[in-house]
Amino acid sequence: MADFFDKLKQELDKGITTISVKAKETIETTKIKGQISKLKEDKRKSLEEMGNIVYSMILEENFDIEKIKAQFNVIKDLDNQIQKLEEELKELQEKAQKEIESLKTTEIAKSTNKCECGAEIPPGAKFCVKCGKKLIPD
Repeated sequence: MADFFDKLKQELDKGITTISVKAKETIETTKIKGQISKLKEDKRKSLEEMGNIVYSMILEENFDIEKIKAQFNVIKDLDNQIQKLEEELKELQEKAQKEIESLKTTEIAKSTNKCECGAEIPPGAKFCVKCGKKLIPD
């Protein structure tokens, strides 16, 4: 009966850890997506402003390429910020996925009393005797 409760506790702990990783990822993802959304809205406004600038210049027959370049640089900077955040978002999602996979791999290794390298894990070991990998404590 004690084995049943130990296994139940282990499954609950694994589930809680996985949920914790996913919750953290969701919070960070939401934050970054909000920043991206704001930057995209700023870009939309900047593009509209550029259109107004060009329209006014053509209408007044006073074409100033420096004004257009300045507005272009604002838009280019927004594009760079958006791209950086999208890369950060991708890295965050990949990191969370790797962490979850690592938890699964470690749980499998613990349940089979073997390390990922194939070495037998003695009871209570904190590190693999063959490869030195740190084992998650019970």
